[in-house]
Amino acid sequence: MKAFQEVGVSLEALLANINCLVCVMAASGDVLYANPLCLSTLGYDADEVMSLNLFDVSFSLQADGSLHQHVEKLQLGEGPCGSLQFAVRTKTGALRVLEGTCMMHVNEEGLETVTGVWQDVTSPRSSKSEMDRIFDLSQDIVGIKEFDGTFVRLNPAVLPILGYKPEEMIGTNFLDYVHPEDMERIQEIAAHAVTGRHVLEFENRYRRYDGTYCWLSWKSTTVPEEQRTYFIARDITDQKQVEMQLLLRNQAIEASPSGISIADAQLPDMPLIYVNPVFEQMTGYSAIDVIGRNCRFLQNDDRDQPGVHEIRAALREARSCTVVIRNYRQDGTLFYNELRIAPITNERGELTHFVGISTDVTQRVHTEEKIQEQTEALIQANGALSIARRQAEEAVRLKSQFLATMSHELRTPLNAIIGYTDIQLAGMAGDLTDEQTYYQDRVLVNAKHLLELINDVLDLSKIEAGRMDLIIKPFVIKEWMEDIVAQVEGLAEQKQIAFRHILDERMPTALMGDESRLRQIAINLLSNAIKFTDEGRVTMQIQKHGNDAWKLIVSDTGIGIPSHMQETIFEEFRQVDDSSSRKQGGSGLGLTIVRKLCLMMGGNIRLQSQLGKGTTVTIILPLQPAD
Repeated sequence: MKAFQEVGVSLEALLANINCLVCVMAASGDVLYANPLCLSTLGYDADEVMSLNLFDVSFSLQADGSLHQHVEKLQLGEGPCGSLQFAVRTKTGALRVLEGTCMMHVNEEGLETVTGVWQDVTSPRSSKSEMDRIFDLSQDIVGIKEFDGTFVRLNPAVLPILGYKPEEMIGTNFLDYVHPEDMERIQEIAAHAVTGRHVLEFENRYRRYDGTYCWLSWKSTTVPEEQRTYFIARDITDQKQVEMQLLLRNQAIEASPSGISIADAQLPDMPLIYVNPVFEQMTGYSAIDVIGRNCRFLQNDDRDQPGVHEIRAALREARSCTVVIRNYRQDGTLFYNELRIAPITNERGELTHFVGISTDVTQRVHTEEKIQEQTEALIQANGALSIARRQAEEAVRLKSQFLATMSHELRTPLNAIIGYTDIQLAGMAGDLTDEQTYYQDRVLVNAKHLLELINDVLDLSKIEAGRMDLIIKPFVIKEWMEDIVAQVEGLAEQKQIAFRHILDERMPTALMGDESRLRQIAINLLSNAIKFTDEGRVTMQIQKHGNDAWKLIVSDTGIGIPSHMQETIFEEFRQVDDSSSRKQGGSGLGLTIVRKLCLMMGGNIRLQSQLGKGTTVTIILPLQPAD
């Protein structure tokens, strides 16, 4: 420049008179300057050319020699790359063949520019052959169509891209292959194109020979005086699929219920470069607040956490990790963040980014803390309960042992009293007066009642102590029932009430079971029924229940049981009420023993009662026929 000034020649004058096309462009292909010869060759004025991208209007004349590829080699430091010959489409749609060199220049600010110096080597004689060469070699679809959309020329690239031979499409209409969803938009573009000289760029889906659709990117120039449009169409299907995948990923990230953050691992301090809306909601910070900052600000001064140390180690070692850490929102409130981080690498395996997935687990942490507190309290309570249970079990054992011992000690003299009373009443010790007979009879009745009470206490003690053993053996059900009837029939006759007994014919002849304990159950239930029935009847039924069970049903028309007592009537020492206890007597252990024996045999017991109308007790036991 200084040398030119010294001889009085300006650079502008030099470029205006030089017999070469000189063009300065960015590495992206955007034109920054063109000298007058370049402007006139391309057909643009100085303002129009500033919106032109040379990569879009140039074509390669050899397989690896496009202008774009030439510039890329210069960027990689492989230049100068020698002479380049390529074709360029002018504003009118005509094609010119240029030949020359390109040079790369980088200024102090790091901006890359490319200066091309070319000659127009297009000749009338070679123009047709050069154009044919461009048509044949271009990997993009190149063609010409009339203003009505009819194709008049297409290059061979339509075959690999669309599956048609050029001659199959020539004469057909451009719109015949447009996807229905794109039709309205493309018709509007086509209508606008024929209104004047336009350079248009658009994308749409185009039907292939096999009926599928590909995406094409069109660049077209209309030439009104020829009533034709010159166009280039590039297959961008792969690009569209990548864009769609990226769009879906972006939508998934944006819609994720978790907070997503991305940090640049190639920049100092790994700043955040992206956060999704959930991250903003979770932390209270907007994306503007956090982009460019390391995410440690979320810990405030609370950074001495095991989870934070684990994150630092994972970042150093470029590995994944999952931790729960304490974070603080913009307003200072605490929340617990379950953070998962994972490294992202490029195709060369180099670490480029870290992605973080955040979940607010504050509620879960508080719940876990409460559960831990409750667990510790339960452990303490269970310890106390265990001690209390052992003490209660020991008390029950001592009670049972005491009752068994005392019952044994009481039963021995009672047996003597009963025996001697029987002797006196039988006259074996001499004749008794009527008064003496009355008193001895009272002694015998009460002694037997007391013996019955002692036997009940002994049975209950054995059951509670786990020392009650069932003796399973075969017995004849009819004989068993007749024996029970013989024992209780007299009691019913004394009270002048009817007593019925019914045996289901479907019952087996003999069953396996503890005949004695089953008899005890039946007699206890029947004795109670007769005791609390002053008129009417008492009924005992034996029925088959399904295929694997049988029922013992005892019903009466007695006083019934109040509803509020039906849940507790099987507890120890329970009676219907005090007045009945005083009138009828009894220990209140009979039904307790019945229930416990029933459960020991694998059965269950049900009670139905209505005050003043009577009671029905049903026992269901497993059916075990004897062989």
